[in-house]
Amino acid sequence: MKHVYQGGYEMAYDWTASARRLLKGVGGEQNVINMTHCATRIRLQLKDESKVDEAALRADPKVITTVSAGGQYQIVVGNDVPLLYDAIIGISNIGSAEATGSADSADASDGNEPAGKQQNLAMRFIAMISSIFLPIIWVLSGTGLVSALLLILVKLNVLGTTSQTYIILHAIGDSVLYFLPVFLAATSAKRFKSNQFVAMAIACALIYPSVITLASAKSVHFIGIPVAIVNYTYTVIPIIITIWAASKLEHVLNKYLPSNLRNFLSPMLVVLITVPLVLLTIGPLSSWCAEGLANGLEWLWGKAPIVGGLILGAAWQPLVVFGIHWGVWPVIINDIALNGFSHLSAPLLPAVFGMCGAVLGVFLKTKNKHLKELAGPATITGVFAGITEPAIYGVTLPLRRPFIYAVIGGGVGGAIAAAGGGGTTAFALPGGLTIPVYIGVGNFSLEMIGTGVAAVIAFILTLTVGFKDIPEDSAASVAAEAGTDADHVGDAQADASLAAAPAVASATATATQTATETKVIAVGAPATGTVVALQNIADQIFASGALGQGAGVNPSDGRVVAPVSGTVITAMPHAFGIQTDDGVEVLVHIGIDTVKLNGEGFQSAATQGQRVEAGDLLSTVDLAHIAQAGFDTTVITVVTNSQQFVDVVPTDATTVNAGEPLLSVVA
Repeated sequence: MKHVYQGGYEMAYDWTASARRLLKGVGGEQNVINMTHCATRIRLQLKDESKVDEAALRADPKVITTVSAGGQYQIVVGNDVPLLYDAIIGISNIGSAEATGSADSADASDGNEPAGKQQNLAMRFIAMISSIFLPIIWVLSGTGLVSALLLILVKLNVLGTTSQTYIILHAIGDSVLYFLPVFLAATSAKRFKSNQFVAMAIACALIYPSVITLASAKSVHFIGIPVAIVNYTYTVIPIIITIWAASKLEHVLNKYLPSNLRNFLSPMLVVLITVPLVLLTIGPLSSWCAEGLANGLEWLWGKAPIVGGLILGAAWQPLVVFGIHWGVWPVIINDIALNGFSHLSAPLLPAVFGMCGAVLGVFLKTKNKHLKELAGPATITGVFAGITEPAIYGVTLPLRRPFIYAVIGGGVGGAIAAAGGGGTTAFALPGGLTIPVYIGVGNFSLEMIGTGVAAVIAFILTLTVGFKDIPEDSAASVAAEAGTDADHVGDAQADASLAAAPAVASATATATQTATETKVIAVGAPATGTVVALQNIADQIFASGALGQGAGVNPSDGRVVAPVSGTVITAMPHAFGIQTDDGVEVLVHIGIDTVKLNGEGFQSAATQGQRVEAGDLLSTVDLAHIAQAGFDTTVITVVTNSQQFVDVVPTDATTVNAGEPLLSVVA
């Protein structure tokens, strides 16, 4: 991670400052419908891309470049992307329905498009598949690497396939792929806004050992109806379709079932109806389609592997540019699940090393110090981890010609690798550390020759045919911008100190006033139920008192009322902030982590800026729906400016009715 220096001391980079610049550059938080991140990019769905200030975004020292593709606006950051993502989450409401100001916005992550911009069906499908696979892509890659290392040990006769050590290591490397339907059930349920645990129960039933055993039976019947049992382990398409159908059923049941029965009856009916339905229809049909797709690709590789390898090897890096390369992985994973290997991955290693060869050529040829600093680490990242985004966006794409050389090298190398029938036996991102997964499929020597040829072609073309180098003064200006941002760190700290002064003065004034006059302000219970001490609330932030002193109520009904009279300064489906005339700031937070529900189960009765009296209705909450979704329903009340008062004392009562005293604020 880069650092800035001030006054002779090294200071960690201010990611919050970058986060603020990013939000401003994309048109503000209100312009963001949805945000995710992958290995190297912040991926945004925006309401209006015309509001984006690309120059401002690219001026940030942590932003490599930006690109709009596949219905997403993507900000390429590199390996530090989780730090920037966390900083954005920390200063915004992105990810919740409140961030967009409309309930409809929550649906955008499910494939609905921003107003005025419609995606075609292919782009929507890629967006859906990407969102389902991205949460598990790295665990798939990591366990795939275990399988690769295990394969090396077997090839070197260090381990036998019947040894107990091999069995344990094989389970470690293969388990995620074997139980892939369960993982995909969870991520699909999140995508389709249904209960993740119900979805996992469906997947578990489909891969239950006794059900798998039925696949080898001559005939299978369910209540007298013949069933074509399919082995669902390792499969991809069936479970995604299944959970989509289950989510539709769940939404209907939750709408019409009585609230006192919904909590247990809805999961029971969803599982009871969905599993037999899949066994009878969806499973066999989708498996046949998936098998047909895999067979079709295998046919292409069998008839014209050189053509297939040439096309995919050349196209891979452009697919990376548009951020839609993740859409290829499900086909490869499905191929591995059905056949035990995939030929489609053969051209990918040459494509990656072609890009590495081009960026290494730039590193050796360029006179631009800043470009050298980018090209060196980008080469290492590409060679070992197979991550080429820093090489593409920081080096080859701005120079244009090296990118073309990488595409040429990837195409030629991919054709050679495919001609030898190469491929992988496990899922792993193509890179130096994952080369072992290519052992055992086709001609491994040709795979390596193709990879080497791709790197050499791109490298030689970059050195000989060359490119138009970037003048050194361009890098200097970039550095100057970064230096300016570094200076802003100190300015921001100074501003923060100045801003803090009135707050300290205010707190001092309050303490002085307390010495001569004591006033007790009552804060009522927002709901009827059992009192929960603050330290016993199942959320570390609230329990620690970091957000202020207070207490919780485990509600017996869904009616949530204002605990004090005052002005609503914050209104979200799951939380309300109220400021009293005495300056007490009270937060009522309904449930824990319920922001993830995107407003589902909440019917707000108060809006921001509204004047409320103690006891006025704030929200009607479907407690059963929240509990069924796996969230704690505790209604938490805290005084967020507790430090400005002498004390905040919770009630001694174990149960309260809505409106009865819950807290006493001593001023």
